[in-house]
Amino acid sequence: TDLKENKVLFEQTLTKEQIHELYDYSLKSKTHIITYINDQIVSETDSEYIDIEKTITGLAHNKVTNFKEAVLTNAVKCILLEEPSYLKTVEDDLKLAMPHLSVSMSKPFFLEVAQQGIDKAYSLKKLAEKLNIHQSEIIAVGNAGNDLTMIEYAGLGVWVDNVAAELRHKANVIVASNNDHGVAEVIKRYILN
Repeated sequence: TDLKENKVLFEQTLTKEQIHELYDYSLKSKTHIITYINDQIVSETDSEYIDIEKTITGLAHNKVTNFKEAVLTNAVKCILLEEPSYLKTVEDDLKLAMPHLSVSMSKPFFLEVAQQGIDKAYSLKKLAEKLNIHQSEIIAVGNAGNDLTMIEYAGLGVWVDNVAAELRHKANVIVASNNDHGVAEVIKRYILN
């Protein structure tokens, strides 16, 4: 979104049918599912993980009696939520069951689903094209699985120290954790010096 002009530069959504398919999958896999409609979190259930999303986003939670009846439009993404070790097994299964979608963990208890090819690398590429910035000039800093494509795309891909162990080898550099000013470290080391 271009905040100066209050204009959406690019948006690719999940269709209503895909969201309903994900809802059916969530029932089968015994996970919670949320999506976002009219700046609200929509779900049929309550969970500690939905509460975390409410806190992170500041959005209201619209708990509905029938998810499919409430979701009649496209949405940018869905999130499946559950206990982390179980959700990791769901991630692998969902990638096999729905290879036409982009599936990634954004937190150990958040499994994000969007249109195939819609991820942070694609968004970064679109922004770089608009601003006429070469890929080699981009620094991307991340801390979770949903940042991986962006880390791999950037000229300099940086993980903060609290990234999951299985992702650590996929970046060019690892800096202090996000709680210990890792982004400031990147700015000092690679931009100001």
